[in-house]
Amino acid sequence: MAHYLRDKKIRSITVTEETVSELCDIFFARMAIPTVGVSSEAEEKKLAIFVVRFDNRGYKLFSKEDVLAYWKQAAKVERLILAVEALDSIRTNRQIGSFIELKLDAADDNACWLTSSSDNKDWMDGSFYAVEDCLQRCKNHNGLIRTPWTPLLIQIAGMLLVLAFSLWQAVKLAPRLNVENPALVGFIVLFFFYLPIWGFLHGIAGRAINALAPNIRFFRPTRSLHWFGQLLIGVAVTAAIGLAGTGLVSLFGELIKFTP
Repeated sequence: MAHYLRDKKIRSITVTEETVSELCDIFFARMAIPTVGVSSEAEEKKLAIFVVRFDNRGYKLFSKEDVLAYWKQAAKVERLILAVEALDSIRTNRQIGSFIELKLDAADDNACWLTSSSDNKDWMDGSFYAVEDCLQRCKNHNGLIRTPWTPLLIQIAGMLLVLAFSLWQAVKLAPRLNVENPALVGFIVLFFFYLPIWGFLHGIAGRAINALAPNIRFFRPTRSLHWFGQLLIGVAVTAAIGLAGTGLVSLFGELIKFTP
């Protein structure tokens, strides 16, 4: 590894076409700044490498024009990697030589990193801060929603809703039950009936939050309706499950209805 290294996890940014264009310019500018290798004490030769993954396909590119062309044609951008790397770094798997790399992944928060390393401290710091300054201007507020406590809060809110809904349905169903403590019996039956349904809906809620407030949002205005359509489908599925559950409860009440 080179003598100097700096890295940072990337959180809560929105990447637009303008952002991609600016980042490409930054990486080419850093590639043009000369650095001297330790092993040969000669000027390092560097290569700019970009990776765009979209629609379950990935492409390794070497020009800003190609990156923007694939960005525009993608239905869904999944990952973007921008790197400038010295040939010594490529040959030694980054054990020596200068490099800077920015990884942005829409699906994996833990894969989003900015890393800069070099034997030239000025090049390492300058590269890191140039990219970081660009990303700071792309910050969004999704981090306020995507916290370690979010899954727990969703679970608690869902359980309270199941509890309240089961109690409400049990009170309505109680006059039809020919058992002791009909409200209690109805509540227990309904609660354990709705509990697995909430277990299924909890996963949908988590995925909805990831879709609506992603850590890395690759934003293209021409594709915004794609996400809106997915949201409508999710709402429709949830509503259908709720109606089906209510219908089953009514059927259950009819089957065990008390006849004086």
